[in-house]
Amino acid sequence: MVSVTGLRISEAIALNDRDVDLENGIITVLNGKNGKDRILPVTECTKNQLEEYVRKRDRLLGYTPDPFFISDKGIRLTDCPVRYNFALIGKMIGLRTEQPFHKHGVGPRIHDLRHTFAVKVMINWYKEGKNIDQEMLKLVNYLGHQKVTFTY
Repeated sequence: MVSVTGLRISEAIALNDRDVDLENGIITVLNGKNGKDRILPVTECTKNQLEEYVRKRDRLLGYTPDPFFISDKGIRLTDCPVRYNFALIGKMIGLRTEQPFHKHGVGPRIHDLRHTFAVKVMINWYKEGKNIDQEMLKLVNYLGHQKVTFTY
């Protein structure tokens, strides 16, 4: 979800079920970095994938949990295991290369997906002929930055 919303991994794992409105395709981030709240729309494709996740999650648990993303034990995911599993899978599929002193290789980190999101948004604006400086405030809000200079 980080790659299609720009969420920080900490914000994604902090989401509760009530924060994800799949009927309207809206994610509400409460207390993001610096205590900032924001609302993020999601594409129809992302909405469909999240709906499928929720169906499977709730079927396997037999109820709807408070945390949106859960571990295989039915509890809220935490930062370290998410980062670890991303690195492990990245190594397994060849995104991360073997390096001495780097147990899980070197390569993309989960936070890099957030950067990829921002770049893709800007590339789309260029392709659409939009004025990047005028559009930048949208990206600032999407990413939850305090200042436009942080986004630039």
